[in-house]
Amino acid sequence: MVPTTQKSEEAVSTKDKLKRDRLNGESANHQSSVVKPLTSQSAKVKPSNLKPSTPQSANVKPLNLKPSNLKPSNPQTLKPSNVRPSGIEASILVPIQWQATLLRPVNFQTAIFDSTVIQPRIFGSPTFSRSVFYPTPLNRTTQPTSLILQPETPQTVNLQTSLIQPREVKPENLQAANLQTSLIQPAVLKPENLQAANLQASLIQPAALRPSNRQAFNPQQFAQIVPQNSPPSTSSPANSGETPANPPTSPPSTTQQQTQENPETINPIAPDTTQNTETPSPSTSPSPTISPSSSETIAVEQIEVIGSTILDQDELNPILQPLEGRTVTLEELRGVADAISQLYLDRGFITSRAVLVEPISSGVVKVQVIEGSLQEIQVEGTRRLNPNYVRSRIRLGAKVPLNTAALEDQLRLLRIDPLFENVEASLRAGTELGQSILVVRVSEADPFDGSVGIDNYSPPSVGSERMTGNVSYRNLTGLGDQISLGYNRTTVGGAETWDLSYLIPINAKNGTIQLRASRNRNEVIVEEFRELDIRGESELYEINYRQPFIRTPREELALSLGFTFQDGQTFTFAGPTPFGIGPDEEGVSRTSVFKFGQDYTRRDVSGAWAFRSLFSFGTGLFNATENSESEIDENAPDGQFISWLAQIQRVQVLNPDNFLIIQADLQLGLDGLLPAQQFVIGGGQSVRGYRQNVRAGDNGFRISIEDRITLERNEAGVATFLLAPFLDVGYVWNRGNNPNLLQDKTFIAGLGLGLLWEPVPNLNLRLDYGLPLVELDDRGTNAQDEGFYFSVNYNF
Repeated sequence: MVPTTQKSEEAVSTKDKLKRDRLNGESANHQSSVVKPLTSQSAKVKPSNLKPSTPQSANVKPLNLKPSNLKPSNPQTLKPSNVRPSGIEASILVPIQWQATLLRPVNFQTAIFDSTVIQPRIFGSPTFSRSVFYPTPLNRTTQPTSLILQPETPQTVNLQTSLIQPREVKPENLQAANLQTSLIQPAVLKPENLQAANLQASLIQPAALRPSNRQAFNPQQFAQIVPQNSPPSTSSPANSGETPANPPTSPPSTTQQQTQENPETINPIAPDTTQNTETPSPSTSPSPTISPSSSETIAVEQIEVIGSTILDQDELNPILQPLEGRTVTLEELRGVADAISQLYLDRGFITSRAVLVEPISSGVVKVQVIEGSLQEIQVEGTRRLNPNYVRSRIRLGAKVPLNTAALEDQLRLLRIDPLFENVEASLRAGTELGQSILVVRVSEADPFDGSVGIDNYSPPSVGSERMTGNVSYRNLTGLGDQISLGYNRTTVGGAETWDLSYLIPINAKNGTIQLRASRNRNEVIVEEFRELDIRGESELYEINYRQPFIRTPREELALSLGFTFQDGQTFTFAGPTPFGIGPDEEGVSRTSVFKFGQDYTRRDVSGAWAFRSLFSFGTGLFNATENSESEIDENAPDGQFISWLAQIQRVQVLNPDNFLIIQADLQLGLDGLLPAQQFVIGGGQSVRGYRQNVRAGDNGFRISIEDRITLERNEAGVATFLLAPFLDVGYVWNRGNNPNLLQDKTFIAGLGLGLLWEPVPNLNLRLDYGLPLVELDDRGTNAQDEGFYFSVNYNF
């Protein structure tokens, strides 16, 4: 132990030396560090920390990559020769560690992604945050049972074959019990079916049609052929592709997958017996054109198909050519219309049909295709939300001819929108032939949600344990927008971050504009260095536009363009002080960065892929840091740079109780980077077994493999206790012309085990232990240095 008097003399000597160094301009020994804020999350949506998320409660409503040749020499430390108290890691004042501590933004929690990360669309950090994208989920018994498309009345019985994704298959749920979770085929229209009798035209069915149900098509009597109360029918694709309300902690069961692969025939509900089915009397109904007898033969020279916009001649020739140039019966010609109708039916256009035009003259046979469409979209149940929000999105799947698969995709996307608690839809017959009315009933979700938590994902130099809180309010103006506020603070007060963001959708494909502001304050709280009063402050302002170009429940491709302004400064007891080479003499590092991002996610029944790419272009706007003409070193990092970050993730289901999460991040820079833009590794969200942000560099990569093994499920079948063995590796290096030196051993690796537990709904706990495979000389005595990490998070 050093005596108290001696320690005081050492502290005074330290102050005097730092003051002399500052007055003499000797800052070369202070390898600066601008504190990188950790990123913040504000919005729940729907896609990304390719990092496994904690078990989520099934009661939370939805909606998902932190993310690189010269060998660095030993770093030059800032410590005075007479300041080296025992028990303090040797690198406590290494500039790069202050850089990674003082000005790096703090990560915020979110109920959608991993509990300590933000959405990939937020560009406040040089790295994307990670989220786990799970396989296409099957039915979850904890969610409300409902159909996307369901019959409105008994007269629309054939419309029951819609999106059948019941959350709970029970006998009392008649449609769910009959349809199960399988591929829904359109109900077969038979002559005894009341609707089939009303259609009085070529019936859409795979079976042979009975002559008694066929009626000739006369263009002059078009309105009399099909009654206006004749409804369309609808079907559902096999895969819902729905994103879970909360990312599941276990994969879907094999039994459910097999159920979907073996669809069953669906019988229509009994028709309404109150409907008048009597044939109109001659006095009230015009006489139809007299058609030839079914047994009479007709010489056919040519068959013309009128009104089809999706079938080309090559698809029609196999149906038409066998009858052209022959003498055929009327029954055979009606079979042509049936075959064309079946082509539409097979492609999901189940409200479209083909009918034979009679009378036939000059040997030319005409087949009229009536392509189905939506006449109107009626929205019910909205309270604060503008109904056009729903209509505009459904119209994306309501093109002519109406395809039920495309329509139901849009309905599924609405169901996973956090604005809604539930979405149901039904089709009604329209007022015109081939038209339908879609009635959409929505139940708006609670606009307010949030989370609170505590973890040890903060750098030990400012306090490793931190408290986190996030609140958000959706649909602030009725346009589907969202405002969010996040706050993080270490338990000892060494770091504090506020983050405010506003997100608004601007088009039906969910293009969004986000505004964000963040303020970060950090102070070194290591007892032996409190008198040096080392601290840092930073501010971040950002605008970002993200536009999906492909958006379905199964995949999404989007581009984003953003601009981020970040301003940071470091201080000591002597006032503004630079750490390292790069910040100006006042310790200021300022960047104005344009960011161009690309992201793609794809889900399937056995896993999910997620790709992220981000190009960053530093500019000189708004007085950004400029060192190209610096007297100290013209190669010093500044605000003009180009870097690229790439991230990839795969989630692979191994069996119903086991799935694998593989993540990889890579950053490459063409120039030396200021600390706020560098790639960092180490910590509970990066390479476990080491303290947070233990190494940082211009370039780097990280690879993580984690196996989630389900040990316990609740009564609903949701995994609540999981074991997670993992392996993490990471490596960083600087550009050759970067004058800032790196510490030794820039490659680290950790092997360990994690436990995930959800004791009650919405309360998620995680505990990790990582064993370091590479020993570092600057290890400390913090729990992070010993490889222990914890996280407790409650969503409300």
